[in-house]
Amino acid sequence: MIKELIKAKMAVSIAGIAALVICFLFLVTNPFHWNFLPFNRQLTIDKTENVVEKIRKIAEFSSANYYEEIVIKESRVYQSRVGKALNWMHLGNDSTKEELVIIGKGRLRAGFNLESLKDEDIKVDTDTLYITLPKVEIFDVIINPSDCENFVEEGKWTHEEVVALQLQAKEQIKQNAIEYDILTMAEKHGKEKLSALFRNLGFSKVIIMDKDAIINNQD
Repeated sequence: MIKELIKAKMAVSIAGIAALVICFLFLVTNPFHWNFLPFNRQLTIDKTENVVEKIRKIAEFSSANYYEEIVIKESRVYQSRVGKALNWMHLGNDSTKEELVIIGKGRLRAGFNLESLKDEDIKVDTDTLYITLPKVEIFDVIINPSDCENFVEEGKWTHEEVVALQLQAKEQIKQNAIEYDILTMAEKHGKEKLSALFRNLGFSKVIIMDKDAIINNQD
């Protein structure tokens, strides 16, 4: 009687082990391609066209700023009609020096215009993003009217002449920023920030490509 009970228990144990082995092999091979969550969880990312649209919506991705307080001046010699007549007759030089000095505080923004990306510039391969960025560019130079001060104003200057001098200040800030290598800084910082941003979207690997180099960023 005891031997029969032992044999019955052994048979049940062997049958249980066989069932576990069969279940394990079924889960591993998955012949019907069933998705057994959480055992077969996979990273899911939007299709490429959806990713392109999301990145384009970022538009101007500013990655570097340049601030400067600049002084621009303009001077000229003014002669009245009487003064011109006296000068013509060599009876004297009745002239007045006019001067305008403007102090302006300006800010420049530079970065990547992601709105200009084309479909072929972005490729998604499972959890890897390949993106070819456009050239870094200067978005704008901002000098608000409240940031400008007429430090010196001698003589009569029209509103148009004052505005022209302010535009000259903007152009000077732009040139100074380029000499300061603002574009290189914007490119370097922009790629680092964009790589982090894209990884936050769910990509474990981001490959940024351009004409000059390929930067591989991976967690």
